Amino acid sequence: MDCRHTDEAELHRFTKEVEQDMKAICAEMGIEISIDLWMDEAPVPMDSRIVSVLEGVCKKEGLNYRVMHSGAGHDSQIFAPRVPTAMFFVPSIGGISHNPAEDTKTEDLVEGVKALTEALYELAYK
Repeated sequence: MDCRHTDEAELHRFTKEVEQDMKAICAEMGIEISIDLWMDEAPVPMDSRIVSVLEGVCKKEGLNYRVMHSGAGHDSQIFAPRVPTAMFFVPSIGGISHNPAEDTKTEDLVEGVKALTEALYELAYK
């Protein structure tokens, strides 16, 4: 099970609640359960300046965008504590991601490249 939240305390609270529910259900059903939090990682915030630049570029270019919290364990999770970092996503058709069926419309990729190019220019020269 993958639980994500931007607030570490809330993430731990929710995780404990889910664990207790799972243990209770297993006890009722006479099933043993073992929980291993081997991928338990603290949330890592993205750099607000870079996020702001990305958002500004999307507004300026009239792109449909959404500022969202990923919680995904991308390379950003490793980089962010050391260097200013943000993530930029383009939509996957049907929301299918990290799956062999994942696909993205060419026009969404083109818009993503435009937005990324503008953001990189602004970060480098402005």
